[in-house]
Amino acid sequence: MPSAWAEKTLNKVTRVNRVWKYYVDTLSKELLAQSDKARLLQHRGLAGSAHETYVNEFLRKLLPESLGLGTGEIFDRSGTRSRQMDVVVYDRGFPIARIDSRLSLFPIESVVAAIEVKTSQS
Repeated sequence: MPSAWAEKTLNKVTRVNRVWKYYVDTLSKELLAQSDKARLLQHRGLAGSAHETYVNEFLRKLLPESLGLGTGEIFDRSGTRSRQMDVVVYDRGFPIARIDSRLSLFPIESVVAAIEVKTSQS
């Protein structure tokens, strides 16, 4: 049988997990609704840009401030580069090379995740 302290702590965690799950579920529904709206766009490039924006907005609401979001290429110390990454989650503790207001070059050491956004499910 768990101690009173352990049981109290477990109840708090369970309550927080329910709140967090509800929050993430709500954001997920918003993301799906935005995605449906973007399907009205016939131009694939525009639709893709809209989806990337929606994913960025979704992630921004979930990630800590210490992580940034961007779009661009990832490079390593030998100069090898990735193809264009739709969403790059990076550690703000590292410098990045901002090419313009939207595109950047990210050193591989700064990258937490790289996401390719698809406009259709497969």
